[in-house]
Amino acid sequence: MKNIAVLGAGNVGQTMVADLALKNYRVRLYELPEFAGRSLGDVIETHKIELTGSQLNFKWFKNEGVAEIDVVTTDMAEAIEGVELILISVPASGHRAFFEKMVPHLEDGQIVSLFPDNYGSLLLRQMLKDEVKILVGGWTSAPYGTRMLAPGKIDCMVRAYRLRGDTLPSKDWTEFLRAHEDLPFFIPTKLEQADTVIAVGMENPNPIVHVPGSVLNVGAMEVSQMEDV
Repeated sequence: MKNIAVLGAGNVGQTMVADLALKNYRVRLYELPEFAGRSLGDVIETHKIELTGSQLNFKWFKNEGVAEIDVVTTDMAEAIEGVELILISVPASGHRAFFEKMVPHLEDGQIVSLFPDNYGSLLLRQMLKDEVKILVGGWTSAPYGTRMLAPGKIDCMVRAYRLRGDTLPSKDWTEFLRAHEDLPFFIPTKLEQADTVIAVGMENPNPIVHVPGSVLNVGAMEVSQMEDV
């Protein structure tokens, strides 16, 4: 069974780590110290996350319960030392901050996987400068539609039907994919290789889904701000 680190303790990060722990993976959860109080709360001490929700998917797969996480930490070295797979689930705006903490502790042979990639694989390769020999790749989106109701309590509403991904360079894809195929959050999900990591970024559904809705609701946002709604 793989040793896995999940970096980022937000909605997706906490869902991932609980999903893995409930299937008996040895898993570690890391959060930046400046965000740990808000995102982790008591989880930093209890090491427990409750995974609930409908988890809709075409294979009727469901994984729920209270997961006990092996390591919950704000120390990057503790989080990734000796692990085989590093899963990163943070907004693109947070990639650099996480990478700056992570790069000095990376070890040859590790695999770094970004959910979603959002061109983070390009940035990470630039920052690595061939210092270590690792695989780097990413995915078009997260494997869930999920929300953290409170630190340590997760409502997973839906599991992804299909995700596309790629590595940088693309020749690493087969080995990268092999490291993910047995993970529980991919059980109901079709995994496909995109043309390049550039294509992976272009296929992220967030701009298509969120931007039109935001633009069409600007009036409502302005009114709510003015009237303190």
